[in-house]
Amino acid sequence: MLVTSILDDPAFDSMTLLGEYEDFRAVEKMVSEHEIANAVEIGCWAGATTTILAAHCLRVFAVDHWQGTPGDGCSVLIRRYGWERAFATFCRNMGELLFTLVFPIVAESRVAAALWPEHLKLDLVYIDADNSHEGCLRDILAWRRHINPGGILAGHNYDEQEFPGVVRAVDDALGG
Repeated sequence: MLVTSILDDPAFDSMTLLGEYEDFRAVEKMVSEHEIANAVEIGCWAGATTTILAAHCLRVFAVDHWQGTPGDGCSVLIRRYGWERAFATFCRNMGELLFTLVFPIVAESRVAAALWPEHLKLDLVYIDADNSHEGCLRDILAWRRHINPGGILAGHNYDEQEFPGVVRAVDDALGG
């Protein structure tokens, strides 16, 4: 399975923040069951999910500012090492995928969405970035207009106990 090979690869640098195998398996199952040409991942960090998406999509646009979000583990590491090191680690982790299947966009999500070309519709938008209600809602609202009819809007951290902001944002945006 691709998830196991990525996450068990000693060359893959997770920068100490790696999710659960089950989460990655769910992403792999989702993308393997659909034909996805163009995907955008919002919030990429070290690129584990990006690598899974790239195995099943023609192109993955990886949008992140690599600065973390106040209060999360990423921001602590960024203060210590700088965003440039995080971005460089992501690029190294992409290996030969970089600029062939994976195209990083160093920007805030809302900026990238505002500048996104209208003619380049997306089959998948995967959000795993700012877990606050405001941040997640902003990402959903900014990107959903770029999704093809029948395309997928998905994300991570829909968990009432650990990420109530994400749950409220999804429910607010989608009428839940």
